[in-house]
Amino acid sequence: MDAIRNAISKMHYKIPAQILNTVFVGQNYSQWGISGLSVDKQIEDLVIRPRVCMDCNLVGGQQILVDLTGLEQVSPIMGTVIVRVPKSRTQGRAILSPLNVMFINPTQLGNWYGASTWAGVGNLQQMDGGIMSVLESSILRSVDKIPHLSTSSVSLIAENTIRITELITPSPQMVMRCVIENDANLNNISPKSYHAFEKLVEYAVKSYIYNTMIVKMDQAQLQSGWELGVIKSTIEGYSDAEQNYQDFLDGPWKQIAFMNDRTGYDRFILLNSGLRP
Repeated sequence: MDAIRNAISKMHYKIPAQILNTVFVGQNYSQWGISGLSVDKQIEDLVIRPRVCMDCNLVGGQQILVDLTGLEQVSPIMGTVIVRVPKSRTQGRAILSPLNVMFINPTQLGNWYGASTWAGVGNLQQMDGGIMSVLESSILRSVDKIPHLSTSSVSLIAENTIRITELITPSPQMVMRCVIENDANLNNISPKSYHAFEKLVEYAVKSYIYNTMIVKMDQAQLQSGWELGVIKSTIEGYSDAEQNYQDFLDGPWKQIAFMNDRTGYDRFILLNSGLRP
C-alpha cells in the first residue's frame, strides 16, 4: 500500500462516515445523475491529487543527477544555452528546480557527487554507494589538483527546459543536478513517513469539508429549518484545519520530505561535515 492509499484508508477512522458521504458523494451528485461514486476516489481526485501532492512537490521533491550529453543545445546569445530535457531522462517526471550544471564526463563522476539516483540514459550505470562510499570518495578527491567546473547559473524557463548562462565555452558533456517532482503515487516516500503524510491529508480533507459545507449548512438551516445537530458541530470543529495544514506543511512535513530525498540529504550531510561534495 502506497502513501496515498494508506492516508485515504485512515480517513474513515478519523472522520465520520456520514460526513464523508455527504460531502463527497452527497445529494448534489445525485441531482446531476451521477451514481456509484466512491468516497475514496473523490478524496483522491478532489483533495489529494490537486492540492496535497502539488504542495508536497513545492516543499519537497527528489534530487537527482541528469546526463545532458547528446541533447540539442540552442544558443540564442553568446554565453547562453537552452536545453530541453526529455522526461525519459527524468524518470518521467517534471523538473521542479535546476540546481547546478557540471561540465564533466558523466562516466567519471563515480560516487563523488553523492548520487544515489541517476536519471540519465545510455550506458550509465545506476549508482547507490551510500553515504560511507561518498565520504571515502570525498577524502580521496580532496587531494585532487584539478577542480570540477560547474555553474549554478541555470534556470527553468518552461517544462523540462533549462537555460544555462554565463558560459565561456559550451560543453557537449554536461550533468545537471536538479529537483524533480515526487513519484505520482509518492513511492519515493518511506513507509516510516506514512503517518506524517496521513496527518497532512487529514488536515487537507477537513479543510475541504469545512469550506465546502459551512455556508451550505447555514443556508439549509435558514431556508428549510433543518436541525443539523452533531454534523454541524463536528464540521464547525474543523475551522482550524486549514491553518493546521499550512503549519504542518511548512514545518514538520517540509523536514520529513527533505529527509526522504536520500540524495539531497546525503549531500547536505557532506556539506556540513567539512568534506566538499
